[in-house]
Amino acid sequence: MVNNAILIVHQTLNNIKYNNLSCMSAISLSVKTRIRPIFMSATTSILGMFQLVISTGAGSELYRGLGSVLLGGLAVSTIFTMFVIPALMGLFVKKDI
Repeated sequence: MVNNAILIVHQTLNNIKYNNLSCMSAISLSVKTRIRPIFMSATTSILGMFQLVISTGAGSELYRGLGSVLLGGLAVSTIFTMFVIPALMGLFVKKDI
């Protein structure tokens, strides 16, 4: 998830610098190009870890806790990547880069 936020920021700065786009259109274009890979990787990871949370049997208590923490963290970081990072970019990026 960290790499996704870095790629959104990098692509935004490239769009501003090389394509002469405004800040908001550069951010929007960067998010549009990265949204599908972000959701694909998050979905596969979430569905893979969901098995840890719902599994039963001997010793599953440890894995349920671990799986739920990882599952929640991945879901929250995906939401942050898609909404918080572009909003912060809009606040801090200036046109004269």
